Amino acid sequence: MSEKRFDAKKFLQHKFKATEALQGVLKTKPKQKKAISSRPSYKILIILVIAILIASFIRIFLVQIYTISSDSMEPTLSAGDRVVINKLTYGAANPFWGLSDMKKIFSVFNNPFYGRLRSLSSERYLVRLSRDPRRSDIIALRHRANPDEDPITLVKRIIGLPGETVKIKKGKVYINGRSLKEKHPMHADVSDHDPIRIPYGSYFVLGDNRASSNDSRSWGPLSGNDIIGIYSKRIWHIKR
Repeated sequence: MSEKRFDAKKFLQHKFKATEALQGVLKTKPKQKKAISSRPSYKILIILVIAILIASFIRIFLVQIYTISSDSMEPTLSAGDRVVINKLTYGAANPFWGLSDMKKIFSVFNNPFYGRLRSLSSERYLVRLSRDPRRSDIIALRHRANPDEDPITLVKRIIGLPGETVKIKKGKVYINGRSLKEKHPMHADVSDHDPIRIPYGSYFVLGDNRASSNDSRSWGPLSGNDIIGIYSKRIWHIKR
């Protein structure tokens, strides 16, 4: 019998392949068992939380949808109309300090040199991102019939501004003794109201349907702190 010759080249090739296969086995990670978890539920929960936070931010600082509940603003707005209230025009209220005119965010940055003998001392505000309520603005407001009751939301029109004297005679409005020309649509009445001076920081508001409106004629001037925002647009009723 002839002896088989030792082939070193083949031996090294087989050894190399075996070593390579062994390394592949060692590198292969054992298959992990699928963890029984509710990862999809966690994702849905996170999405819901984010959506709630975004919606809350929009409602607190940007806009609010409100449904007109009475006919006090006829013919401008009717009961059942859904309207957008813009909260940025007058400056968004700071939720940490309450609804104070002097504590708004996105509104006013005071000039620290105002009233001093320095440059820029004549400018009260360095940056103003909002404006004050104006006459004829339609606003959403908070109103409490009684101190113990929760506030309700109403929509009215600003007629008198801070510091002015308002008088109503036979349905005609007089501001500081001068007749006010109201160009907006309205249902007038013939009621009277004694002269009243509006405190600073407050406003005299009326409904456009004067004969069917509960407004400043009944409960006096409205504090600026109770203004929610300005009427922007009507998004419903489809017939209108």
